[in-house]
Amino acid sequence: MLTSLKALKLTVDLTNPRRTLQLEIRDGKAYLFTDIVKAAGGLPLGTQPKLVCLLKGDARSAAACWMTMKRGCPQVLLHINESFTKSGKLTEQSAMTAETLMKWSIGFPARLRIAHLSRRVRKALEKYSHESALIVQKRLMYQIAQRVAEATRAEGIVTGDSLGKNRVHSVLIFRILDDAAKGLPVYRPLLGLDDEEIALIANRVGLRKTTMGRTEQPSMKAAVELKGIQEIERRLNSEKIVDDALKSIQIIELTRLNKV
Repeated sequence: MLTSLKALKLTVDLTNPRRTLQLEIRDGKAYLFTDIVKAAGGLPLGTQPKLVCLLKGDARSAAACWMTMKRGCPQVLLHINESFTKSGKLTEQSAMTAETLMKWSIGFPARLRIAHLSRRVRKALEKYSHESALIVQKRLMYQIAQRVAEATRAEGIVTGDSLGKNRVHSVLIFRILDDAAKGLPVYRPLLGLDDEEIALIANRVGLRKTTMGRTEQPSMKAAVELKGIQEIERRLNSEKIVDDALKSIQIIELTRLNKV
């Protein structure tokens, strides 16, 4: 015969309990548990459209990518090799960073696309001011990303741009850069964060050994206008540069992550 609860003389201390039990009722079933493990939070991956992430191998771009993944957006990882060679330390770092990021993307393709800019681009840009050359090079990256987004049916581009110290004029440059994306949204989830906050996100992702890197934005010492930049691109034949970069794309299958 079962002993009644009253006979057991059980008591409960709601102020200082020895153990807290959690109860969740879902779909006609009750789940009893004692521990709650804090996860990444956000939205389930895949509930939002894909985005192309410009992955540079540093903590900034990786943190930006992860923050949009946290909001449900699967990532098309794209690294654009700016060293003008078929290999480079930064490219290797991007591959390592991609592997770490894809640990958060189980169930989705674990791939890294690597595009290469030709040597002639660097040589041609030497004729222009540092500000103009840097903007043109970044715009080329946006144009490549836009074409990759078009091919993969992604709905935007993610970059690790932020407003660091002494970059008063950076926001003015974003309009010129975004024009290269041809109407595709460019997302900058780090815009309101400082270096320390970005480093904390990178650590949370698992990128403790990844450098912060430098967000190189033109200082606007010389006046830069969109029409002038577009004229430089016309002289360089930027469309051919982008076409050549797209033809050079290598796709790395990060197969090891399927076993994680």
